[in-house]
Amino acid sequence: MCRRGATGPPIPRAGDVETLNRDPVDGHPHTLSGPQMAEITATLTGDPREHGLTCALWTLAVVRDLIATRYNVRLGEFAVPSLLRMLGLWPAHPRSFGAGTDPEELAQWRRHRYPELRLQAQQAGASIWFGDIVPLGGGITLMMAGGIRGPSQFAAYRDTGVIDAFTNFCRRLSETRPAWLVMTPHPVHLARPVARLREEGALKLCVVPRALAAAETAAERWRAAKHRALRNKHARADLLRALHMAGAREVATLCRAAGLARVTGEEVLRTDVRHPEELSPWRTLLDELTAVTRRVDTAAGERDRLVAQCWNAGVSSVGLLARTGGLPRARVERVAAAFPEVAAERERLLTLLALAAERGDERDELAVACWRAGATTNVVSHTGRIGRPRLARAIAMYGAAVTRDRERLLTMLADSATAVHQGTMIKDRLIRRAHQVLARMAAKAEASERDELRARARRNEMIMHCWRAGVRTISLIERRTRLHQSVTYGALRASGIDPPVLRR
Repeated sequence: MCRRGATGPPIPRAGDVETLNRDPVDGHPHTLSGPQMAEITATLTGDPREHGLTCALWTLAVVRDLIATRYNVRLGEFAVPSLLRMLGLWPAHPRSFGAGTDPEELAQWRRHRYPELRLQAQQAGASIWFGDIVPLGGGITLMMAGGIRGPSQFAAYRDTGVIDAFTNFCRRLSETRPAWLVMTPHPVHLARPVARLREEGALKLCVVPRALAAAETAAERWRAAKHRALRNKHARADLLRALHMAGAREVATLCRAAGLARVTGEEVLRTDVRHPEELSPWRTLLDELTAVTRRVDTAAGERDRLVAQCWNAGVSSVGLLARTGGLPRARVERVAAAFPEVAAERERLLTLLALAAERGDERDELAVACWRAGATTNVVSHTGRIGRPRLARAIAMYGAAVTRDRERLLTMLADSATAVHQGTMIKDRLIRRAHQVLARMAAKAEASERDELRARARRNEMIMHCWRAGVRTISLIERRTRLHQSVTYGALRASGIDPPVLRR
């Protein structure tokens, strides 16, 4: 017999037949010779039916009977696994079903899902087998299937792909009776030959899913997507506020660039920037826009002040002031309306000039005073009944300083209008850049919102998958996914599952 003692030389390497033949274990010679063990290895890596047996798969009892029949050697119950292990056809430490699966999830599956599968298999007249794929050394792949009752069946494949070995094993397993193979997740389950095998009905593959782990991952990804969506949403709102404060005053254009309705944009602008640290990528643009807006506002204020000074200095032509200052007439009229005393003084002087003309008094200085108050030469000449040459000589005599002051103010007004125009052009370029930045931020926020919706759907799908995979304890799903109770129940109900009544 092939026995192992507690002392003696180390166990030879699995599959090394020459070493087994040369170095007996525990000082006892092998009952089976090296050529016989090599022949056993070649036999067990083939189909039992090729050697006159009726079964399609190997069992330990069949192997023991085969050795007894062929070599007249009877092995004990535990000697066959030891022999197979020495030949490299059996795992050193056989795994229990569900090894590597979450213990809590496996317990839930056994409690809730497995009874349903067993009942369905009985109704279908099928047998349930618990399968495993064990890669061994020397190019050997071991396929195992253990039942609730009866011996475990196995098949060893040498230098055969895992997909081909698995499909062959499944066909041999289901030859005599429909087989339902229960396994933990394995990449071979996704192969096309396995899918065709399932479509043919030759195999029903029941995979014990790692649903809780998938639900945990989905919940974490949803939380991360939700955090990104909120962060991008707040960044878009803060950027909108910052641009408006920096000088982009067109609310409708800003809202359109941000992808927001006008009402929503106005509501956002009512509050201050909440996360200024998130604006660091656009700080340079915001600083430039703020500085340019400040310069433009300062130049515009100076222009309005000069318009008022020109008006008070007697430049009463609205068209002239509008052209020189680059302003609409309505704005010049609003500035002029702020000084009603100028018009009143001009009317008073014109009245006095008319009375002096009726009496025939000397009125050259009074005519100049009317012109200085803003009356045009035509009005002064008509009201004072003074000829134009005479009025021109009077103005040249008494109003030369006023003429120079008006020309100086108009020059300053033109320079101020030029500064405003240049600053406005720079500001418009910066605002166009700001709109582009805001549009990109809006697109990023909308994309993150879509990602959050997809992650939420995936989260709900994984929660539903947990329930259908047998994890029927809601508190376990909540604890592992760290989701609120209402989220878990909402996901289940959205999937058409009616969970137990909410805990109070």
